[in-house]
Amino acid sequence: MLFNAYLDFVIQSNPKLKSLADKGSLLAFSDDMLIIAKDKHEAEETLRAFAEIQEFGFKINLKKTQIMTDRHDMQDVVEICNFKINKSIKYLGITIYCDRKLTSDSIKG
Repeated sequence: MLFNAYLDFVIQSNPKLKSLADKGSLLAFSDDMLIIAKDKHEAEETLRAFAEIQEFGFKINLKKTQIMTDRHDMQDVVEICNFKINKSIKYLGITIYCDRKLTSDSIKG
């Protein structure tokens, strides 16, 4: 829990990340974060904001970083800031698909 308190402090210290968190577009728990950006430009700005928080000791794990979009106007975009756009991502054990379906290995239906 102490780490989450520090993470919240760091997010609140960065205007871009604070803005996303305040509107519910940045979900953070421990070392897992989910960012909901409205467009490619906002996604790029957010990735740059995460680069800025390295001064607090945070590093983006480039191997674990994933981007997904459900926007029809971005169907031809294959990457953002050198990150490949995926059809699904996993966040806290839940797989989220670009068509907004959710699945979880731990939830039995």
